[in-house]
Amino acid sequence: MQGTDAITFGLAVAGYASMGLDVVLQRAGRAYRLVSVGVVLLVVSHVTCVWALRYGWSVAKATERLGGFVIFHAALAMLIAAAIVDEKWRRFITPAAFLVVTAGAVGAVFKFEYVEPLRIPVLLVPVLTAVGTAWALLANRTPRVDG
Repeated sequence: MQGTDAITFGLAVAGYASMGLDVVLQRAGRAYRLVSVGVVLLVVSHVTCVWALRYGWSVAKATERLGGFVIFHAALAMLIAAAIVDEKWRRFITPAAFLVVTAGAVGAVFKFEYVEPLRIPVLLVPVLTAVGTAWALLANRTPRVDG
């Protein structure tokens, strides 16, 4: 992966990993709107690169693979909403968006040669997010005894 693809899809992985971190932090009871906003900024940067560099701002080209277009733009809308809404809604929307992105990203790294080099990082993100979420949920349920 070289040049603009490295930047474009590097932003995608950074946004995806940040989204996983946001899910874990929310489950740990440490939800920060700033993290959700940071996720949106990374993802919007990635989407802008895709539209500009891969599609040349062409709607026709962007919708050639309509399934992927709908999946990723729906997730983008969910992430923007999550950054704006109250925390109780954000705790629902962010994991839902994460699942949508995971379905699309995992499929993409096995289907498209140009993102194949990202297969391991893309597969690690949901695994680490699941482990972190399980840890956070267990830590929140474990009675704490001081001293």
